[in-house]
Amino acid sequence: MNNDRSGWETVMVDGQTMGVKTCALEEKCQAFETLLIICSTLGAKYAPYLSQTLEICIPCLKFNFHEGVREATAM
Repeated sequence: MNNDRSGWETVMVDGQTMGVKTCALEEKCQAFETLLIICSTLGAKYAPYLSQTLEICIPCLKFNFHEGVREATAM
């Protein structure tokens, strides 16, 4: 990854250069961490929302741009 502009990084994916807004990645990571807190706090009461949550979380397990997003999603 190369830092080109403040708040942005570029990365090569399959021969293409892609711009990634780093603050958005931090927000995404924070969202999954918050979701983890909500799930652990509500316990079984969260069950009605579990399938919708998994639809969002499972694809993010392969998220290549931010290790923190993958870790928070896996939790």
